[in-house]
Amino acid sequence: MIMRISEKISFNEYWHDPKYATKKPVMNGSLKKMYGDNIYHHNGTKWIQVDSHHSLEDGSPNVHNLRKDTSVDAVLISNEYYYFGKKTLEISDEFIHYIVKKGPGHRCPDKHWGDKLISYISYKYPTMGYYDDPALFSKFERYDGQS
Repeated sequence: MIMRISEKISFNEYWHDPKYATKKPVMNGSLKKMYGDNIYHHNGTKWIQVDSHHSLEDGSPNVHNLRKDTSVDAVLISNEYYYFGKKTLEISDEFIHYIVKKGPGHRCPDKHWGDKLISYISYKYPTMGYYDDPALFSKFERYDGQS
């Protein structure tokens, strides 16, 4: 995903805001519903991870994922994004150091590199948005947090 951040909110704000309710996983729903990402909130004393693809097989919290995912209490919201999913996106070598990340979290290039990247991508993909489903959408799998 490549996005311009519109808003940064806490996990509790994401969890409690009705406009993000559809992002909560529904484990007996469609693959899209099962992979909902609104899975964390805080009850004042501890983090709660609801049953999701980040949980253990029995639906209980996967502590590894919980600790890693909530290490910063921030959810990045964007209305301007490219999501390529399974679709391969080739990126010029000039951008690799500035934008490619591996693992959780995000990489935030400075405005110059961000604008250059959007310009580069918009040549082939003039419309921002959703281009393909995530690779995991072919079947449901629990994420162990190790890759």
